[in-house]
Amino acid sequence: MLNFADFTEGRTVYVLDFHHRDNFEKATLKEVVIDSVGRKYVSVGRDKFFLNNARNDLYLTQKVDGGTANYLFLTKEEYDRYAEYRELNKWFHNIASGKLTYEQLKAIKEIIENDQ
Repeated sequence: MLNFADFTEGRTVYVLDFHHRDNFEKATLKEVVIDSVGRKYVSVGRDKFFLNNARNDLYLTQKVDGGTANYLFLTKEEYDRYAEYRELNKWFHNIASGKLTYEQLKAIKEIIENDQ
């Protein structure tokens, strides 16, 4: 879970650079240092990342006017968690696309709803 107080000037963090295309397999992870932390953004070089990122709890999203936003992770472990999340999501999508029975889908739904 992201704790915004952990984003401090001079801290080493990690940027997942998509190179202007949304292709996780071709993205690279770069070690960078936070230049400044403001009310809304964390700045790394010329890039700014939103502090208020309600879409997830693993990374901050880059502020972009167009194209693919890069992601900022506090630690390599958070990046590893994100990579595992993507793999689990892909795995579930692949097995769930017409390969599960009605009963299996109902059982999965019940597990998920009871866990929330």
